[in-house]
Amino acid sequence: MKTLAKNAIGVIIRVTIKSDGGMADISSATKKQIRLILPSGNTMTFGADFVTDGADGGLQYITSSAADLNESGTYKICCYVEMTGYSGYTLDADGFIVK
Repeated sequence: MKTLAKNAIGVIIRVTIKSDGGMADISSATKKQIRLILPSGNTMTFGADFVTDGADGGLQYITSSAADLNESGTYKICCYVEMTGYSGYTLDADGFIVK
């Protein structure tokens, strides 16, 4: 599990959404979000961008404020997408540690 610096700005948080063991094509998604589940249990939700064109399932968010990673401990990640035929949250990804 990666370790990140507390209050770091410019950190790229990347997630790959998978379906049936392979990368999910989310290129038609009209709404894309990354949700961080903080060590306290609170959540923060950020608008996400495709890493490429979405066909590879990749989403990312780049931290833009010290408040984005302001708690020490283990963070979990999940994504929310809306697209033709599907809208909802993904399962929690592994996450990362903030120190």
